[in-house]
Amino acid sequence: MLSITSTTRAMLCSSKRVSLKARNVALLRYASTETDNGNDGQVNYYSLLNVPQTFSIQQDELKQNYRDLMTQHHPDKFRHQENAAGDAADNQDYASLVTLAYDTLKRPHTRAQHLLALETGIDMENDHQVQEHSENIMTTLPPETLMHVMELRESIDATTAPAALQSLLEENENRMQDTSLALEQAFHEKDYDNATLLTAQMQYWNRIHETIRDKMHLLS
Repeated sequence: MLSITSTTRAMLCSSKRVSLKARNVALLRYASTETDNGNDGQVNYYSLLNVPQTFSIQQDELKQNYRDLMTQHHPDKFRHQENAAGDAADNQDYASLVTLAYDTLKRPHTRAQHLLALETGIDMENDHQVQEHSENIMTTLPPETLMHVMELRESIDATTAPAALQSLLEENENRMQDTSLALEQAFHEKDYDNATLLTAQMQYWNRIHETIRDKMHLLS
């Protein structure tokens, strides 16, 4: 019966670690964009989670692909292996990235931001970049929309009845749904100027959503 020496065992473990690391690097390369939009090397969360690069997304498919990847790359899977600390660390980093990708794509406002960045290079967190891209159109929301947002915040602050807050929440969810439909059409038609404005609008509706949720939590 052949025996495996400690040196051979170490070489095999090292080979496995290199193989796992190479696999993760290859997956990240596959999920990285190579475009003319100034975002070379940016991880494409759609590719990473193997879902179509569109604003409209199948949540069930997204969740299943996320679970499959987490099962394959979860750090706990490697803790029982000898000298697997490096593998666990690599897979923990990869699992964190997969989780970030899932959290980004499952929510409409962050999904819109990511898709806009992939297809235009526009980072919605970079106001100067937004203005450079759309200097011939109004890059901020219309005054009436901003006024509506202020009025909503005042209504939330003045409301203490849970039922009234629930009503405000449902009204805002309808606004988010309407904006999602408009975003789907804008991205489909490659109307990126409108998609930029709608993405900014969606961010405001999401903040209103979070503000109402926080108020409801305080009153519960």
